[in-house]
Amino acid sequence: LPKQSRWDAVQEAFLRFYVAMLQDYRKYLPTDVVDQRSSWRGKEGVSDLRFKTDEFVASSSGEFRPFLEELAMTQQFDDFVTRRMYNASNEADIIFFDQSIDAKKNRSRRKFKKVDTPFLHSASAHRDLKLVQAVEPNAEDLPSLADDGKAYIYKMWPFTFDDSLFCTPRPIPAIISAEFD
Repeated sequence: LPKQSRWDAVQEAFLRFYVAMLQDYRKYLPTDVVDQRSSWRGKEGVSDLRFKTDEFVASSSGEFRPFLEELAMTQQFDDFVTRRMYNASNEADIIFFDQSIDAKKNRSRRKFKKVDTPFLHSASAHRDLKLVQAVEPNAEDLPSLADDGKAYIYKMWPFTFDDSLFCTPRPIPAIISAEFD
């Protein structure tokens, strides 16, 4: 086996940390279909269709609560919960994370019925996880510049680039470039 890079070790450490911290999050997701809502935090929402943040934090170990209280107020956590509510666990990264949680729970001696984690062992997992999909930008409140009011349109593309506007790129740190060697 090739030696694991420090970058991979850091990624694995963060994965293990988040798996441990969020391992019970699925208990606090809504059980009904949530297709009529745009966000799980909205005031207009029906309480049964929201992630039960307070219960999730309260159920955690006392030493984790201060961190989880802060984490639950971040955009990262909002995206984490929203993607799970709307994608219904059909994305590779969601499957990977959920099966990582299942694998952690399978290692417990108190769990007699083990859950299968085929995605963690599949050849496509590595390939599928290399695809990155960015969250769509929010076009609300943009000034009306186009017919639909949702896009910026430039009058023309520059014929030449002004080199004085660009600097020398920073070197790629060795810890990152080692990932691609």
